[in-house]
Amino acid sequence: MHPTIRTIVLAAGFGTLVATSGCVNTPAPKTDKPEKTDCSAELLSGRYLASGSLIDAPASQDSSSAYMQGYFIFDAAGQVEVVRGLSSSNGNNIGWEGKGNYSINADCSGEMSLSAKVGGGIDIKMNFNLLVRKAGTSTVIESIFVVHPGKTSGRLTLHQASR
Repeated sequence: MHPTIRTIVLAAGFGTLVATSGCVNTPAPKTDKPEKTDCSAELLSGRYLASGSLIDAPASQDSSSAYMQGYFIFDAAGQVEVVRGLSSSNGNNIGWEGKGNYSINADCSGEMSLSAKVGGGIDIKMNFNLLVRKAGTSTVIESIFVVHPGKTSGRLTLHQASR
């Protein structure tokens, strides 16, 4: 049971309104479970086109964002490589490439760690939380990642390229 707030408005006399509100328990809404996907490294194996955003929010509350894209290549042994990565912020394009590893659980959640070189050779480490789902016959990976805890994070969606 989930509590639901309901407000009841009654009209009486010459436009006088009386309002009461209360909390009632209603059954949880029924949702169809998504089609079960048997997740494994073999399922993820392949090339993915990634797109998403990076948010840089220092303690001063000023923030900037960058659009990110690139190709991620996953192998069945838990290794991943980023080729032709590109970040774009304020009209500036910054290339990046990286390598790392990933793990995927039977429930389609997982983790990925990348070591990347950005722009003029700046080394960064990126840690991703992954969620894998099927979209028709294609595999899609949703990810949230952190570059600098509490400061820089982002979201990437990876769509499997044609095999």
